[in-house]
This record gives sequence, C-alpha cells and structure tokens, in this order.
Amino acid sequence: MEVLAGLENTNKPCAVVLAAGAGTRMKSKLPKVLHEVCSVPMVCHVLMSLAEAGIADIAVIVGYGKEQVISTINQFGFDEGIVFYEQPQLNGTGGAVASAREFFANRQGDVFVLCADAPLVDSGILAGLAGEKSLSGADMCVLSADFEEPGSYGRIIRDENGSVLSIMEAAHLSADESSSLKEVNSGAYIFDAQKLDSIIGLLGENKKPGEIYLTDAVELFNKSGYRVCAHKAKDANSVVAANDRIELARCEGLMAARTNAKLMAEGVGMPSPSQVMVSRQALVGMDTILYPNTRIEGKTTIGQNNVIMGGRISNSTIGDNNYIEASVIEDSAISSDCQIGPYAHLRPGADLADHVKIGNFVEVKNSKIGMGTKASHLTYIGDSIVGQNVNFGCGSITANYDGLKKNTTVIDDEAFIGCNVNLIAPVKIGKGALIGAGSTITKDVPDWALALERSQTYVKEGYNKGRKA
Repeated sequence: MEVLAGLENTNKPCAVVLAAGAGTRMKSKLPKVLHEVCSVPMVCHVLMSLAEAGIADIAVIVGYGKEQVISTINQFGFDEGIVFYEQPQLNGTGGAVASAREFFANRQGDVFVLCADAPLVDSGILAGLAGEKSLSGADMCVLSADFEEPGSYGRIIRDENGSVLSIMEAAHLSADESSSLKEVNSGAYIFDAQKLDSIIGLLGENKKPGEIYLTDAVELFNKSGYRVCAHKAKDANSVVAANDRIELARCEGLMAARTNAKLMAEGVGMPSPSQVMVSRQALVGMDTILYPNTRIEGKTTIGQNNVIMGGRISNSTIGDNNYIEASVIEDSAISSDCQIGPYAHLRPGADLADHVKIGNFVEVKNSKIGMGTKASHLTYIGDSIVGQNVNFGCGSITANYDGLKKNTTVIDDEAFIGCNVNLIAPVKIGKGALIGAGSTITKDVPDWALALERSQTYVKEGYNKGRKA
C-alpha cells in the first residue's frame, strides 16, 4: 500500500498502531476501530494518547475498511507524522506488525505497539511502560494488569523471580491455569526496534492455522537472550479493550468517568456525573455546571459560569455566563450572557453575539445574530445577517431557499419582526423598521418604515350558523 508520509530514521520513540481488524463481534459494517467512545473513534483516542506522550512518528496498520479508517484519521487532524501500511492478509497481530517492518527496521530507538481498540491507554500509562523498560534494562516490556475475571485475555507467565517467560492465550490454558492466573496481557508493548526487527520474521503459525501471534515475541526474545519485563497498570480498567458492543459501552462509561473526574477537579460542576458525557477533546471552564443528559462532543470550548441543562453541543464555542437548556448546538459560536432553549437548534454557522435570546423551538443556521437580539419562540433564521436589538415575533421565518440557491436576509439594528412574518430572501429590512404581523415581505424595507402585506378580510354574516361541527 502507498505510504502517505515520509519516513525518517531516528533514535526517537515511534509507534505502530494495529487498526486492521474487522471486529466481527461488533456485528457492524463499520470497522471496529472507528466505533466511538465519548464521541471519538477508538483509533483516534490511541493517536491522541501518543501525541500527548510526545510520540509524533506513527505507523497505522489498516486492512478492513482501510479507506474509511484513513479518511477518519485524517479528518481528525492526524494528517502529519502518520504513515499507513496495509496488512494484506488479516492473519493476526504478528502479521500486522510484520507488514510495517520497513517502518522500524532501521531505527535505533524504541517502538510502541498498541491496539487501536484500547482507547483508555493514556499518555501516563505509555510513560510508565517506557520507564519500566528503561529502568529494568529490558529489551521488551509488556503492559499488563490484574483482572479478577480475566476471561479471554492472554495471561502473563512468570518464573519464580518474576521475569516474564511467555504470554499464553486464554484458549490454551488448563482449567486450573485459567482460574489461578490473573495477570493479563493488555496487547500494548514497547520494544527495542532493532531487536523486534531481528525476531519479527520468526513469528510462525505455531498455535492456530492462519494466525501469527505477536505474543510469541516474548518467548523468542527470551530464547535470543533478550530481557522481557512487564509493567503492571495500577488501574486495570485503563487497559480494557472493546471487542463487542458490551465492551464498547463499558469503555464509554470508563472514559466518561475519567474525563468528568478531571473536569470536576478543575472546578466544573456536575450534580450527576454518570449522566454527563464530555468529549476528551473538549474544554470546560470553572463554575460551569453540566446537568444530567448533557452531551459535549468534539472540540467544543465552553467558558466559565455557564449553566447547561441537558442537550447536545458539538464542535462549538461557548462564552461565559450563558444559560442553555435542552438544545442542540452544532458547529456554532455563542458569546456571553445568552439564553438558549429549551428545544432550540443552532445549526452549523450560527454565530451569536452577547445577550442574545434564542428561545423554544427556534432554529438558527449560518447566520450572524447581533447583540441583544431576541427570537423567543417558533422562529427560523437561516442565511441571515441580523443586527442588534432585533425582535422576532412568534412564527416568523427567513425564507432563504428558492429551490436553486440559498439567499441572504439582512436585518438592521432595532427592527421589529411581527408574528407570522415571512421574509423572502434576498431582502433587506432597514434600521428600526416595523414589519406587521402576518406579512410576507418580498421587497426591501427602508429605515424606520412600517411594512404591511395583508389581504382584505371578507366576512359573510350568519354563514356558519346551524352547521354541524
């Protein structure tokens, strides 16, 4: 497969991320590594942790859904320092690493090998793994953890001195071994790159036809006179992987709890943190309170002293002192001292100045809203430039689409838009203009003018008398 970035031989640590598997247990057409944990694909969590650990030189092994995996990684901004290798045959972790052999073969430093379905392995754990290898003088270090119920995880086999002898897959354990061995292999490793290169071609299909196990590297290192150690994670939950929907949900809960605990330690309020999800990419300011059923996605930035009473905010910027209730906000910007909702929808491109009110069942799309403007209920504002202190009455809309293109409505400061008004774009409403309720406006309105457009009312007395309902 074409390598999408240049290679540099360096002594700095690098990483190989295994992201080729189909994940059949997910029962999904979506590649397993693209399933999201707290609004971020699992593979991107791993790449974020590597970036936070200062590892900028990364090879991602792709296979199933390779175009989709590459596209997603690039869309998340990981388009520099990453090369992609295709695993031509999905023949296990050993085969995956072998497919990127040229990436690490000439390096003199260390190489991390990480699984893209383990989103909770963070930069602190990676630092601990590297530190253990360095302090012990080992050539390979395995990230391990103690599980009370290890299940299908491979087990770490040590000698009487605590040295790591091998990793035994769960399927090959006896009943006694299965119940007594609690230390599991996480699937994360750090190797001396040259020594990994020296044994990678020796991994064979010696346990299961069609499968090449990277775990066999432990025995090969030992036979070659290399030293192998294990770094045991203090929190076993940090090495949990997601192979099916149940494990994915567990990862979501663990990631949310970790993120929320960090935010609360920084002064963010959460009366019921188990009912709040905040993206790892998001920033939330001190004294902001996130109430139950709040979901903060993507690269959202929220300032201080906001009250957010549920809803979803995605890739948006929120200032200070806002009150937001049960609303959807996507790719938008809200300044400070605004009131949003309940049940408002800010679609991409909504840009609100200070002291704006967007009330219940109001939708704003691709529009700039000036300071102090109010749309209290049942209003649509699309492709518009709205000045300061404008008032929108109930049921008013900007009719922006003519069937071929989107047109712009301009409303100057202090205009008053009456109830049930249709502004047919392109149109401009002047400063201080008053648009009478029920009007459909197709022509520009001058400053301080009154604009009305109503048909004559016809009344026929007695017409409905005696009619049945």
